[in-house]
Amino acid sequence: AQNDYSTAISGADATAFVNTTPMSQEIYAILVNPNTQSGCPTIVPITLTVHKLPEPTVQDDFICADPLTGAIIREAVLESGLDPDTHEFSWTDSAGNVLGTDANLTVNTPGAYTLTVINDQTEPNCSNTVTVNVVQSEQATLSYVQSNYFTDNATITIIAEGITIPDQGNSNYVYSLDYGPFQASNVFTNVSAGSHLVTVQDLNGCQDATIEVYVVDYPLFFTPNGDGHNDTWNIFTLRETNPNAKIYIFDRYGKFLKQIAPAGQGWDGTFNGQNLPSTDYWFTVEYVENDQTKTFKAHFSLKR
Repeated sequence: AQNDYSTAISGADATAFVNTTPMSQEIYAILVNPNTQSGCPTIVPITLTVHKLPEPTVQDDFICADPLTGAIIREAVLESGLDPDTHEFSWTDSAGNVLGTDANLTVNTPGAYTLTVINDQTEPNCSNTVTVNVVQSEQATLSYVQSNYFTDNATITIIAEGITIPDQGNSNYVYSLDYGPFQASNVFTNVSAGSHLVTVQDLNGCQDATIEVYVVDYPLFFTPNGDGHNDTWNIFTLRETNPNAKIYIFDRYGKFLKQIAPAGQGWDGTFNGQNLPSTDYWFTVEYVENDQTKTFKAHFSLKR
């Protein structure tokens, strides 16, 4: 190729030749004797051996920490992927401290780690350097939001916080309702009234997290007969989501009978100490949903 050559007037200069054709293994030298009139040029082939740089396969990794104690429950194992019989290794942290000289390194602290590898089977020894990152994946801190109170198609949205894996967002977790199959979406629809258990699984292998969710609805009846079951009426599912909600109970003619709170015992079916008859009673509840104050009215039955 044009200009794909160099010249030297001494043996020392000739040894400084730089191959300008990457990976080329066919090089020819023209030797000239300056002590003769013609120079006696001779073409001599030279074998060039090209060694590849070491190619470690170490990848970014993560550690897991207990959210309560901070104890590391999963360490990161950084694997070079190279043969320790033919390579030398040096692992350093971001401050340049040497942490190990084995093919693999186990760490329990997030940060940047650098691996320098030398292939000791080559002359001169070829080396390569790569840096990887270790992050801390925490157990999710969970909360939830319910939409559509007092309906048959309640929607529950799970909010998982504490994600530290870059650029993964909520895809770091999958969600299960009441031990059902896991799903990628954090939204559950048509959830029945009452208490439910949501499990959030960390796809990185860290601890699962659970949260009990309460779908707000009201009991359709109660039986105040003293047997210990359904003896009072209340909207108990508001205890977790709206503990300050106000519930007003009326008879069928609109007469006010009782004000109760979700955190209280509820209504026992009496007025001024007297048992009221079996019939339908009405209620109004003032509560907060999605930061908005709302009112809901309906009726339930007292059965003796």
